[in-house]
Amino acid sequence: MGGRTALLYSEKFLDYDLGPFHPLRPIRVKLTHDLIQSKGLLNEDSSKITLPRVASEEEILLFHERDYVRLVQKYSEKGSGLLDAGDTPAFKGCFEATSLVVGASLEACDKIMTGK
Repeated sequence: MGGRTALLYSEKFLDYDLGPFHPLRPIRVKLTHDLIQSKGLLNEDSSKITLPRVASEEEILLFHERDYVRLVQKYSEKGSGLLDAGDTPAFKGCFEATSLVVGASLEACDKIMTGK
């Protein structure tokens, strides 16, 4: 492996929105992406932006209990609820948004492990 860089990014990452008071806000993701672009960090032949994939439910179930996944899906459809002790609020589409983030993480690991 040597010298290759990939950024897994999708505008759909901006759908991951835990609310205006949570520190992980979509604007942080967008500004990071825009800064990388404006500085030309991915303009080399050895660099590229890759669209992430969505993690399958089977992949998610390797880490989370089925009951918890069902709860997240329920709150995702409902558009509200708390997914833990209080710092992770559910939002409309949170399951789908999170599945994309998980898929990106898994794809990044795969690219690293296979030298792609």
